[in-house]
Order: sequence, then C-alpha cells, then structure tokens
Amino acid sequence: MGLGVAIALTAFAVDIATPPGVAVGVFPYFLVVLLTAWMPWRLSPLVALLGCSALTLIGYAMIEGVPGPIILINRLFIIFAMAIMTLLVMLRNKADRALADQRAGLEHLVVERTAELSERNVALEREIESRQRSCAALEVRERQFSRLVEFAPTPVLILSRDAEKIIYANPEARRVLELDPSDFGQRELTDYLVKPEEALQIRDALQENPGTTHTAFTFSLVDGNPMEATILHAPVEFRGAAAFCVMLHDVSQHLAAIRELKQAKRQAEAASAAKSRFL
Repeated sequence: MGLGVAIALTAFAVDIATPPGVAVGVFPYFLVVLLTAWMPWRLSPLVALLGCSALTLIGYAMIEGVPGPIILINRLFIIFAMAIMTLLVMLRNKADRALADQRAGLEHLVVERTAELSERNVALEREIESRQRSCAALEVRERQFSRLVEFAPTPVLILSRDAEKIIYANPEARRVLELDPSDFGQRELTDYLVKPEEALQIRDALQENPGTTHTAFTFSLVDGNPMEATILHAPVEFRGAAAFCVMLHDVSQHLAAIRELKQAKRQAEAASAAKSRFL
C-alpha cells in the first residue's frame, strides 16, 4: 500500500512539473492500479482508481492558463482506461479468491475424507482382527472336535446338510462300515441299512430336533453281521458348511438280552401253563 501511495504522489509531482500536453506524467497511475492486484483488501483497486482519478483531475486544474479541451479529453480517456484496468484487476482478484476458496474447500474435504478413511481403516482393522480371532477360535474348536471324534470308540459320521452323503467318518466308522476316505461324498448312510424301507425313517429322524432316535436301525457291518443301533444326531458346522454329526450307538447286545429275557419269560409261562394242565 505504501509503495502505491509513493508512486501516486511521485506521478502527481511529475504531472505538475511537466508542461501541459505531456502525458508521460500520468502514466505511473496505471502502475498504482496494477499493484492493487496483489493487495489483500478487496476494495484496493477501486480506492486506487478514485485516488488516481482525483490526482489526474487536480493536475489538470493546476495547469497554468486555460488548458485546451484536448488535454481534458486526454485526461478523461486516461481515467476511462484506468477504470477498465481496475475492472480487470477486480475480476482477476475475484477469480483468485474463488480459486483460493475452492482450494481451501478441497483441502478441507481432503482432510475430512482422510479422517473418515482413517476411521474406516481402524474399524476395518478391528473387524479383521475380530474375524481372525474368530477363525482361530473356530480352528481350535475344529481341531478339538476332530481329536474327540477321531478317538471316539463308537462310529461317528458327518453327513451333508440334506442328510444324504457321508462326508466324513472317524476310524471306528470306517472300520465297521468298511468305508474308505475316497468314498466320502459318494456313499450314503442308508446304503448300509439291512432294511431299505428304514431309509425314509432315518431321513425324517435327522430332520427333527437334535437328540437320540428311539428307534433302532439295523446296519450291515463289514464282517457280515448286523448291528442294531440308535442314532444320536446334532447339526454342526463342518469345514465352513452346515452338516449333521451322527453317532451310531450299538444296542445289539442290549436288544438281544431283551429278546432273550422275553423268550425266557415266554418259556417260563409256557412251562407254568403245562404244569397247571398236568396237575
């Protein structure tokens, strides 16, 4: 601002000192208006225009004698030219301010988006950590379940969710049913039934609530002997998919003992009846 005032006063002094009709004395006023393009105050160009125009007219009034109309027209033209320059400077300053505002807005938006992305990254990292912990816990449970099933003394099978295919069998189940791991996904539990008509009963039982079936089913073992077994079943997740865990509980001896008791009872009743008739 101080430089512009100094240039304006110097131009005014030169204008007064130069003879009338010499326009070089008022040209520095254009430089004053141009300098306002780098001044922060919005009204600087307008103030410079008014000040320089006033000094131009004062310089005209201070000319000795009666100046001709050409000199007045020249000075009015100079004021008009300065007005055009002022308008251009103000438009340029307005564009710069708009650009600065837009840049500030973009920077603010970048800061907001960066903060938002940081929060999302933190949340995503937490979710990933949570899932990793869940997966690790699931793997531990699956290993524990596998150990429990592997060493179980009774046949344990994993059936597909539709209760059709055998997708896993523990060593005891593979032994008694003569199952090979290559049979997983190919064979069905109902393939080992002595009575094929029991297949529908097994499927219905597996689709009911988890627990033990009250009906004993007869399975054909590898040695050719039948095994009467009840089924303990429960839904599980196996290798990331829904499935059924089925345990075959051998009740052959128990049922055989019951049948022997019934047979002995019938024989005793028959003997008692024969004795009564004899007496």
